[in-house]
Amino acid sequence: MSSSIDTSLPATPPPPSPTPTRTIIYKVYGIANRVQAITAVGFTTFAVMHGLQIATGALRGVAAADSALLLTRPIYQDAHLEGWIVTGSVIWHLVAGTTKSILKPYLNITSTSGKTTTTTTPLLRYHDVTGQLLVPLLAGHYYLARGMPIKTMGDSAFVDFGIIAWGLQNKPVITWVWHTALIGVGVYHMAGGMQLALQRTFGGKVKKAEAGGKKGLVSKTQGVALGISTILIAGLVATSRMDKIPLRREYQDIYSQLLPAWLM
Repeated sequence: MSSSIDTSLPATPPPPSPTPTRTIIYKVYGIANRVQAITAVGFTTFAVMHGLQIATGALRGVAAADSALLLTRPIYQDAHLEGWIVTGSVIWHLVAGTTKSILKPYLNITSTSGKTTTTTTPLLRYHDVTGQLLVPLLAGHYYLARGMPIKTMGDSAFVDFGIIAWGLQNKPVITWVWHTALIGVGVYHMAGGMQLALQRTFGGKVKKAEAGGKKGLVSKTQGVALGISTILIAGLVATSRMDKIPLRREYQDIYSQLLPAWLM
């Protein structure tokens, strides 16, 4: 028997060709990635506008914040835009994220190697966890400031920062915890995922960061998130000091219907 080695075949067999089912799963996963990124950019557009209103309160007082609210609110509460950049963005972001979670076990997704690669993970840790925490916090705030006024008063166009001020003054524990958590979790989640969302939405590749460079970028992003959160919480403090709330009785009625009786 000859002891020579047959070199006509590669030492390691090539990976099997992807099956049609696996190819479809990859395509669906890719679409979900893109949808998740686009909706993140859309909602962040709204969040920046709303955040600037709150920041105005921190820098120039609640009266200035209410003026900013009246100027910019018609943009994101437009009959057509609201369904895209607010409610629609959140719903489709969740749908895309759920789709990815379902498909991940069937795929072995790893980042490519080399000098250039597309980013495959959010910059900050706990991105998924903060996203899950953000859903009830955000839904509750939207229902408080948008849904309940429509339900009790027929419209929400005249709602001002007084609706939050009333809660901060009269139901301080739950309102402070709720909105401080909303700010902290929301800013952290959006800051951590924005680089990835922009890249997937508008395309392009980024250089593969060295360990030290990535650590510095993470620290910078954490600092930005902390700074933004601090300004927004300062806006909450300014809102809590609002002395004149014209719709005080209406807001009291909203809170009485929204919160459980044992909290009132």
